[in-house]
Amino acid sequence: GAAPEAGAAELNEADLLYEENVIRNAYSLKYWTRYIEAKRAAPARQRNVLAERAVKYLPGSYKLWRPYLFDRVAQVKECAPEDDAIIDVNRAFERALVYMHKMPRVWEDYLGFLLTQHRIGDTRHAFDRALRALPITQHDRIWTLYLTFAKGCPVKETAVRVYRRCVPALCISASLHKCAWIPALRPACSSAANMSWWFPLAATCSTSPTASRTTSTFCSPSTGWERRPRSSPRC
Repeated sequence: GAAPEAGAAELNEADLLYEENVIRNAYSLKYWTRYIEAKRAAPARQRNVLAERAVKYLPGSYKLWRPYLFDRVAQVKECAPEDDAIIDVNRAFERALVYMHKMPRVWEDYLGFLLTQHRIGDTRHAFDRALRALPITQHDRIWTLYLTFAKGCPVKETAVRVYRRCVPALCISASLHKCAWIPALRPACSSAANMSWWFPLAATCSTSPTASRTTSTFCSPSTGWERRPRSSPRC
């Protein structure tokens, strides 16, 4: 294909042994990782071409995709959000997720990268896809980032919708972990437009998955947040 030809045009003598190994053992992770490691100091274009060749033969390899995507993100760190290079990195993440959609770490990397681009619609849809793809026991990892997105979202209606979804979802996750969490959902839902209610409530759920084994958290407009002994394992 085009990628191997482009890489071959930039070979030097030191690369020949690596090339011979990956040609003979195209489906061996060991030889690709050795080659990629040897080219770590090469120009970005050469590194990208080599990594693309590797994931073409081993598209389901987390050990190839993760460092490749990390490198691609680092390459566009100084680019503006509308730069075509940013779009290319997004496409690389999308191709990785075809095979890595059950890997929460890849989703976290992609979502964290999208948060820097201020693409509200694309970012929200990516968060929703991550929640659909991952098991509910891993949703707390996604909600932590989703709350960061909601807190900085300039569209208030979108932010409120995220908070309304987040708290019940995290309580379900808590019940699966046999924890007692935040029974004060009703007043928060009735005050959905008041952002000061939602963020501390959701943040407590997402950052303290096992902190409520002996206490439950209550809140009220007059007293604020307080801890009381847990009476029952309800959410």
